[in-house]
Amino acid sequence: MSKPFKPYVASEENLAEFTWTALILGMIQAIFFGVADAYLALKLGMTVGASIPAAVISMSVLRGVLKRGTVLENNLVQNMASVGESLAAGATFTIPALYLLKASLPPGEVAPFDLSLMQVYFITCVGGLMGILFMIPMRRYLIVKEHGKLRYPEGTACAEVLMAGDKGGQSAGTVFAAIAVAGLYRVAENALNLFKEIVVWPVKTLSTNLSFDLLPSLMAVGFILGLETCGIMLAGAALGWFVIIPLISFFGHGLSTALPPGTVLISEMTPDDIWANYLRYIGAGAVAFGGLVSLCKALPTIWESIAAVFGELRNTSKGEVEEKGRTAQDMPLHFVLAGWVVLFLLVALNRGINPTGLLGAFLTVVFAFFFVTVSSRIVGIVGSTSMPLSGMTIGALLVTCLVVKAAGYLGTVGMAASLVVAAMVCIAISMGGDISQDLKIGFLLGATPRWVQVTQVISVLVSSASVCFLVDFMAPQVIDHTYKAPQANLLFLITQGVIGGKLPWIPVMIGMCISACVEMMGIGSLPFAVGLYLPLELTTTLLFGGLIHWYFHKIYPESRHKRLYDHGLLVCSGLVAGDALVGVLLAGLAKAGQDLTISSFPLRESQAFSCVCFAALCIYLFVEVRKAAQRPEEFSEENSIGVPEP
Repeated sequence: MSKPFKPYVASEENLAEFTWTALILGMIQAIFFGVADAYLALKLGMTVGASIPAAVISMSVLRGVLKRGTVLENNLVQNMASVGESLAAGATFTIPALYLLKASLPPGEVAPFDLSLMQVYFITCVGGLMGILFMIPMRRYLIVKEHGKLRYPEGTACAEVLMAGDKGGQSAGTVFAAIAVAGLYRVAENALNLFKEIVVWPVKTLSTNLSFDLLPSLMAVGFILGLETCGIMLAGAALGWFVIIPLISFFGHGLSTALPPGTVLISEMTPDDIWANYLRYIGAGAVAFGGLVSLCKALPTIWESIAAVFGELRNTSKGEVEEKGRTAQDMPLHFVLAGWVVLFLLVALNRGINPTGLLGAFLTVVFAFFFVTVSSRIVGIVGSTSMPLSGMTIGALLVTCLVVKAAGYLGTVGMAASLVVAAMVCIAISMGGDISQDLKIGFLLGATPRWVQVTQVISVLVSSASVCFLVDFMAPQVIDHTYKAPQANLLFLITQGVIGGKLPWIPVMIGMCISACVEMMGIGSLPFAVGLYLPLELTTTLLFGGLIHWYFHKIYPESRHKRLYDHGLLVCSGLVAGDALVGVLLAGLAKAGQDLTISSFPLRESQAFSCVCFAALCIYLFVEVRKAAQRPEEFSEENSIGVPEP
């Protein structure tokens, strides 16, 4: 019989945990990382984990500045910050599709749904609270009983960082320095307009372009993903821009009529026009197929999870609980079940955003419970980054569209109802995975589960406001495709196709066949499909960060890989945050009509000068990561999640 697990802080100890200081710092970081990740998701369709950077900043503030703070207070701070990142992922992947639907209405037609800021806040809060309340009854099974089997890699890594809190001050300085570097770079690039953000070289032989979007966040994401994933995404982009676009241009050049869904002659189209009218649909089909494949691969886990959670619910209701003491205290089960009922009624009665009433509420609750159960187990096995969030959301959306259409809700009403269900389900899935990781961190540290759950609820209510404000603020840029919001555009296209019958199925099916071919080669099709779907410049820039990751992986022994990656993760998190925050500020200045351009600067139009400035940014990341190689070990290798293979 195995020995019972002993957390870092014993159940008998009563350290400061749920304090005003931790709550205020946690809410600030939840807003900070929520805004940063929402911006990145709208731009690229990806988010960056907030737990480790938030933990480092928290330790630096509490211990370095305030000269106080316990490991459990720091845990609550990172717990609240991670909620902002999870809400940003779920909300920005789905809610912009409602803005796209509203913008697609004919002039003069009034939308049959309310898309006010309060309704967007309602969608986000309900989805977030469902993710938390549906996960709580599973804690004893997934976190406690399955300890040693379900690894929860990101949670384990963050617990390591928190247990090594005496290193917090120096690491936090790294994060803040990176924020400053990225912020100054964006000011010079997009406010003062000293150099170009996007550089483009025509490839006339193939009737296409080679382009790069020289943003700090893209390079940073490339480092986090690693060269292998970046390479797969770049392969998809290369197929789209150097094979499919040239083929469409070559064979369509002699056509005398427009080829649907395009409205002008192909001979008059630029490569960007061909992407918007044809390649985008091919990519959408590829992403949809890749997402569904990832969902199918998870079916055995889905079945095991559903069976296990119902067994655990029966045991909990009978009082068959083995845990005792402070570390066994969850929110009361009757409170959780009452929350389920209240959320169902709120969705059913809110006809402003849910025109189908009870049907929409039923679909939302069923899919949310089902997929939260799945996501909570999947992140324990492969981590949050490998959770098929897009696949599960697409699956829920397709079934919802079919049910809503069969019930007689057609046109804009049916599309709005389907997208609202998908939005709340997607947010619930994202939050279910997040609270699972946070409860694992708390289990390893010896936190009180009830306080972890309560602070997650508080953070949902607070950070939803900032995320929703940003989504609403950036909606015009999503509608005019300045920000690509790839997942939201994909969901909008699927909904149009199933309910409105407006989807050009031939390009979509071509994309599905491409993803199927990639799967048959033994390569995960989803990263490839995302590269095929996104504009070329968003994918090519990832390569630079991936190459820096690969270089350090090759020249240093394996024993140093984790140290280098941990430090690089902090730098890259700062680069993403600085880029995002200044990007939001600049968008506000643009709306206010403020122009800070330095008109006399002579090198503004030089693409070479733009590349030199970006190269300096890459050198900054390279030098910062190399510094970690000369420092002593910061974190233990035990329970290490490792680093992505290059």
